Amino acid sequence: MNVCARFIVLYKEIGMAKKFRNTVAGASLCFILAGTLAGCAAAPSPHLTEAQKENRAYMSQINGFIENLSSCLDSFNSAVSRYDTVGMKAQISKISDEIDKLSKKDAPEVLAPMKDKYLSALGTLKTALNSYVDLYSAAQQGTTLTFTSKAYADKLAAIQKQYDEGLAALKEADAIALDLK
Repeated sequence: MNVCARFIVLYKEIGMAKKFRNTVAGASLCFILAGTLAGCAAAPSPHLTEAQKENRAYMSQINGFIENLSSCLDSFNSAVSRYDTVGMKAQISKISDEIDKLSKKDAPEVLAPMKDKYLSALGTLKTALNSYVDLYSAAQQGTTLTFTSKAYADKLAAIQKQYDEGLAALKEADAIALDLK
């Protein structure tokens, strides 16, 4: 089996993009839960405070961000299945744009720590996806790495470790959201 085919097999075994997409979907649920806990209940109420209205508006923007990010991740997975490095890079660029949009949105004070943690986690996960694409590209070109099974497995393990660190950070962000009352 050639190096590129072996890389795709290992990618599918690890399931990084699927795991990433599921994590982002979980983050979306957590954002919604956090909004509810922060006084952003979906049902309109004439007794909402100004802070609750701001929280609701912010959480609504976050839901749009999560939908866009999920779409980018689906397209990334599609590019991987087609062995399309250019498509993978394009989707990572779109993911970066979405993360930048989120970072520019002002969060209400009560939601700011949650936003910061999510941004950090998403940045780590984006870096892992970039590393994956870099490794895949190097495998296709056969130029930048000596592709022994051990070297390849070590590099892939390092990418997986970084990815897992991003997932752990998302769980920490979820904990912050759940602590909101």
